[in-house]
Amino acid sequence: MNGVKIMRFSAILIIAVLLLVACAKTSDEEQIEETISAISAAVESKQFSALQAHLHEGFRANDQMDARQVKQLLAACGQWRSSG
Repeated sequence: MNGVKIMRFSAILIIAVLLLVACAKTSDEEQIEETISAISAAVESKQFSALQAHLHEGFRANDQMDARQVKQLLAACGQWRSSG
């Protein structure tokens, strides 16, 4: 009888831990919202270098600029802003 109680308690404990772990993770939607907020804040404060971390290497802007070129442009804008 004690073995059954221990098994039940163990099963409940495992389920509780799994539920807590699942609830602790942020959803994809929350991660996207956080990223958009960070990008918006960087644009509004004109901290162009902060945007570079959010550009994927496969990024293309209007089929003309790749991620490397956009990062160079953002760096130039940041340098121009800090010197002006």
